[in-house]
Amino acid sequence: MEALLLAFLGNKGNILRTFLTFHFILEIVTNVPFLVTIFYRPLRNIFIPGFLNCWLAKRTLENMFNDLNRAMQRSQSALSQRLMILSATLVCLIFTR
Repeated sequence: MEALLLAFLGNKGNILRTFLTFHFILEIVTNVPFLVTIFYRPLRNIFIPGFLNCWLAKRTLENMFNDLNRAMQRSQSALSQRLMILSATLVCLIFTR
C-alpha cells in the first residue's frame, strides 16, 4: 500500500503513469505473489521472485545519495557517489543473473 501511495503521489495523481512505471511493476511482481501465499494455503509452493528486490534497494540507494548531495550542497563527492551506484548496479546484475 505504501508503494502504491508513493507511486501515485510521485506521478502527481496520474493513475496511468503510476501503473506503467518500471519500479511500480517490479514492486507488484515481487509483492503480490508473497501476499497470495500468505492468505491462500494451496499456493504455498509458488515461485516468488524476491531476488528482484535488489533493484528496488538500488533505486532507494540512488535517492538517498541524491538527497545527501542536495543536503550537503557540494559536488566533490558526486564522483564517489556515482561509483557507488555503478558498483550497486553491477552487484544487482550479478545477483539477478
